[in-house]
Amino acid sequence: MVLTVLAVIYLLLTLSVEGFSLSTSPSSRRRGEGDGNSFTSPKSRLLSNLEATKQDGLFGDTRTDPKALVKNPVILCPSQFGAPPDYGDLLQELNARGFPAYVADLGRSDWFELIPHSFTADYWKGTLQPSKVLRFYYRAIQRTVDLVAEQHPNQQIHLVGHSIGGWVARLFLAEEADEDTQKRIRSLTTLGSPNKALPEDAPLAIDQTRGLLSYVNSKYPGATCEGVRYFSAGGSRVRGQVEVPPDFESALAFLSYFALCGKGGEAGDGIVPYSVAELEGGERHLDLGDVKHTGFLPWFGPGTIQIPGLRWYGTPEVVDLWSDVLD
Repeated sequence: MVLTVLAVIYLLLTLSVEGFSLSTSPSSRRRGEGDGNSFTSPKSRLLSNLEATKQDGLFGDTRTDPKALVKNPVILCPSQFGAPPDYGDLLQELNARGFPAYVADLGRSDWFELIPHSFTADYWKGTLQPSKVLRFYYRAIQRTVDLVAEQHPNQQIHLVGHSIGGWVARLFLAEEADEDTQKRIRSLTTLGSPNKALPEDAPLAIDQTRGLLSYVNSKYPGATCEGVRYFSAGGSRVRGQVEVPPDFESALAFLSYFALCGKGGEAGDGIVPYSVAELEGGERHLDLGDVKHTGFLPWFGPGTIQIPGLRWYGTPEVVDLWSDVLD
């Protein structure tokens, strides 16, 4: 939760300088994904998205000829409070590179399932169990994998996890996915994901995931599933520091890095240190340079709030840097 609060503060400060873009496109609404809060059944919602693929290109990307989408499909696993509308531009970038791209079928209202767990003893003791807390996210990934597999029966699937979506996808593969599902997955790539738990000897050590990240790293450290290729990527140009006069970006980076690894002076993407984004046992850890943690503002209204001009993991030239691992 600390990570999310810091990200929102950082983005609000960025918005005050650069402005923002609110997108509520009619085509998105037609497919039931415009607000990320559809009250139709999850399966019906995703099926309508897949049907739109046949009509006007994946998720409305009319620039891409469906016949050109010849590579293995990609499923994006969103960051905390993220939903399909937030990743529309990134989907188009992947489509343009030949990847049929989808987002795990999370409605924004699904995230409210986290609330009851914040009132449990496990939350306050820092011993939350992913199988209980993240059940809604597991279900979203599973039904998306199943339906994408129906659309692409002879191909494997790449999972790409943004922020917490990376370690949630790791947990899903190791703890939830059955053997058939694991065989469908070709790779997992994490983008700006905190893949390492806070060291126990860190000053003021408080696991902001309330035990979830510690659980995944103790039970299923690193690249766990045999047959799945693992990659990680992170930014490395935002240095955390506290100075006078204060610089908001570096000060917020200092606070976030300190919360994640106990060292505020690290370098990273402004929220997650580059060293923490590295996945133990992965084939490659990509240094994406001057890239920010996210390009949109989490919220629960219709459409999505995008931040124009911010170089993040979904920016075209950055997608070029990490998408080459999706063979």
